[in-house]
Amino acid sequence: MSAAAIPMNPKSAVFRVPVFGQMFRDAVFGHADAKYYFALNIAILLFWSFITFGYPAVIIYALTGTFCALTFLVVLTSQDIFENWAKKRARAGKAGTK
Repeated sequence: MSAAAIPMNPKSAVFRVPVFGQMFRDAVFGHADAKYYFALNIAILLFWSFITFGYPAVIIYALTGTFCALTFLVVLTSQDIFENWAKKRARAGKAGTK
């Protein structure tokens, strides 16, 4: 089976990244302490980026975190709107058929 024939899902897409994918696969399926080494490697990578790029690296991570948090809040609160909208349409459909 070739690599092109394997269906892509988010988990397999992360596992296919050359170095990060192998580290992540080992953290998920490896020994129990592999996830701690993975977290330490990510922390060292962040620290190295702060040392190398300075304050802009901190700002980029803060803005990315802010965007993710606000997006999560919008998605979380908009689900109720769509559920109520579907219920109203269902009630209107039942009322129209009687």
